Amino acid sequence: TVVCQALDQLGRLLQYPDENLPVYVRDARQQIRSMIPAADNELAFFDTFVNTHDLAYWRQVYTDAFDLDPLFKIYIGYHLFGETYKRSHFLVKLNEHYCAHEYDCRPELPDHLAVALRFLPHCDHEEFREGLILEGIVPSIKNMLGKSAATDRGEDLAAQHTTVRSLQDAIRAEQRQFYQPDEIAASWHPEAFGQGVI
Repeated sequence: TVVCQALDQLGRLLQYPDENLPVYVRDARQQIRSMIPAADNELAFFDTFVNTHDLAYWRQVYTDAFDLDPLFKIYIGYHLFGETYKRSHFLVKLNEHYCAHEYDCRPELPDHLAVALRFLPHCDHEEFREGLILEGIVPSIKNMLGKSAATDRGEDLAAQHTTVRSLQDAIRAEQRQFYQPDEIAASWHPEAFGQGVI
């Protein structure tokens, strides 16, 4: 229950920003701080970003990061199936579960990462919830970070002798393992990445 509540809070941070974003960041930090201190450290960077910019800028950064960058599409089905009929089937099945739990995902698509995270506390179907996490959310996030089976076998950032000072550094290091520099440059939006919003 506590973990699902924390995931719900993180989901709020991944939805299209509104004026409540500073409150969502504060609440997420309070929820997560005692569970995963390292995550709170990363959220502190995001907290600073949010409190030093306005709503228009948050939205610009969000759009640059999640709508324009193919590496960081925020839709689970996109990472699992691409733009195929399988994704359409996945969307229908997700929506059926949402409706069964009286969960409204509008205005987003059912496979939006924020929508899925926020659904978890509402879902009393343990098998579906675990499947959504382990077979949907986790693989999608790994894909966004450029992870593969090789990293799952235990290759980590420390082995690369890379000094990781922030989540941004970690993401760049992961990308360098799986993408060519020109591929990263073509998809990277400095305003979004540079502020640490990812």
